[in-house]
Amino acid sequence: MQCTWWTRTEVGRRKKARMAKKEPGDTDTDQTPKTIDSPTRSIEGDQDDDDTEEVDVKGMIEGLRSDDIEVKAKTVKAIAAVSQKEAMRNLVKRGLISKVAQLLNPHITDPRLDILMNSLRTIYNVLQDGSDETPNRYMKPVTNSGVLQVIERLQSHQNHLIYDRALRILEKFPNRGRSDMSNENHRKPVTAEEAAAEVDAK
Repeated sequence: MQCTWWTRTEVGRRKKARMAKKEPGDTDTDQTPKTIDSPTRSIEGDQDDDDTEEVDVKGMIEGLRSDDIEVKAKTVKAIAAVSQKEAMRNLVKRGLISKVAQLLNPHITDPRLDILMNSLRTIYNVLQDGSDETPNRYMKPVTNSGVLQVIERLQSHQNHLIYDRALRILEKFPNRGRSDMSNENHRKPVTAEEAAAEVDAK
């Protein structure tokens, strides 16, 4: 059975859960050696973040390059959940922004609701990560990727959650987006179908 990046990540999380339950004096029964060429790597986040996670940066970028739409969907969902700054920065260095821009482009990728939502969430998280500097270190790469033009079109998306996320991104860029599409002027009730899609995308 082929070991994919998300199965390795899940194994790592289960191992940490087992270790957390061990009593003092217990020994680690898992003696599986780590190989040098293993793509799984531990990325340290902020020192005050106790919830460290193993993030396979290289494997995630390869997942976005896959021709399998399900692999792409699963990969961008996992990337959208990455909380560690160092991991996110390594993903950006490997071309994350341009890959996500392709996922949002309906001429390149099937505009599935879950892919759109997680792609927008990823772009938003990238910009949030760079917000500790002025100007934001990621504003120029995001602008140069052409993704803002695609996101602007998503303000007219019939799904409330999509255009709401698009608006939150565009608000970070001066003179981008439509003034008539603000949260106050263009808010519709979330349907049960949209709410279910939001849960699936998380």
